[in-house]
Amino acid sequence: ELSRAADELTRTASNIQSVAMFGIGALISSSKNIEETLGLTLDAIEDIVKSDRCSILLLDFGTRELVLRAARGMRAGMVGKLRLKADQGIAGEVLKTGIPKNVPDTDLEPMFVPSPKGYDKIRSMLVVPLMVREKRLGVINISEVKGKREFTPGELEAIKLIADYAALALENAGIMEEKEREATTDGLTGLYNYRYFWEELLNLIKDEKHQPLSLIWMDLDHFKEYNDVFGH
Repeated sequence: ELSRAADELTRTASNIQSVAMFGIGALISSSKNIEETLGLTLDAIEDIVKSDRCSILLLDFGTRELVLRAARGMRAGMVGKLRLKADQGIAGEVLKTGIPKNVPDTDLEPMFVPSPKGYDKIRSMLVVPLMVREKRLGVINISEVKGKREFTPGELEAIKLIADYAALALENAGIMEEKEREATTDGLTGLYNYRYFWEELLNLIKDEKHQPLSLIWMDLDHFKEYNDVFGH
């Protein structure tokens, strides 16, 4: 009887976890832009894995660097500034292979790159790739600085599932942002176009704060000749 009760409790816990993960996935997938997706992903990670730090590094396809785009438990000001070579350290290896890496003791990991002088020593890590099919977008990095820790198989599977949701949401958000940029900017100069100007002007006019609004109108003499020579 106790055995059956234990089995039932296990199944119930598993079902609750599945429903919770589905809810997390749905929330992440519903995000409309990259920054929102990153924030929701870190929220989900913190709910499941209580760790000292968690961060998301996304691949800059132009420079082939992993760029820190969102973080919790790290020094302020590092986001957007910390860059790693795409083939550097554990993160680079996970990005290359597409295989998560659970590192209980960084002292025993030959691929581990120590933190710069003045930063807390990272003692344990869990790094999971962000992938859509075979396309590598970046990595999720979870680390411990207060003590060593081996992340459990259950924690790894949960983070892998979150990574799958996040990667798809990031790709979709990136596509949406790119289409929005194309719709509101000039393809040659990158400057905002006529549509963007009117949309922003109407938003400012409708602003409930009623802040003072002024417009500066400039006319460039003979600009048509410039366009005719260098292209419209």
